[in-house]
Amino acid sequence: MVLVEGDSQTHSMKYKLSFLFLLFFSLQVLPCEFSKTEYKNLLNLDYETFDQTFGKGWRKYADLECYDQTGRLIDDYLQKHFDNLVRWQQGILVWHAGQMYAYDGNYKIAKLRFLASLDQDEPKDTPILWNDYVYASVAFLEGDLLTLKYHREVIANGPKFEDKIANLHVVDNLINCFSLPYKNAYSSCKK
Repeated sequence: MVLVEGDSQTHSMKYKLSFLFLLFFSLQVLPCEFSKTEYKNLLNLDYETFDQTFGKGWRKYADLECYDQTGRLIDDYLQKHFDNLVRWQQGILVWHAGQMYAYDGNYKIAKLRFLASLDQDEPKDTPILWNDYVYASVAFLEGDLLTLKYHREVIANGPKFEDKIANLHVVDNLINCFSLPYKNAYSSCKK
């Protein structure tokens, strides 16, 4: 049988193929969608695996560029485990959720998460100037280059941690790539 364009059999065949194509792909779990089982398993991971292990936990989905979903996953994990986490773990999770929202371009939520990660009791002799790093990042999100540069100088003149100044390279990236979105600027202007 030969199908001719405009023929009713041709339209019928195209419709059936389109339907089968859509049906096939609708049955697939897209990389940014969690099955209920996967989501439950992720929320039941220990902190170290969920947050600190590359290629595991939330990082698996960040690597797939599922930033909004990953931010919400981290928020849910934090809510579920809040009372069982020590303070610094809570702060890091809030920060990482903020980064995912910033990577997704949702600077409003990212800024809220970043500010929520501030260490209200940051000691004067801290080896990592966390709060200045947070303020520098917020300044980037707000498009405030002057404030970003101010906090960069505080960090640059601060203490060393394990023979380097923590987060200085990231803040330098934010300055050098100031016109780019956070996800590009954070990683040295990579697109």
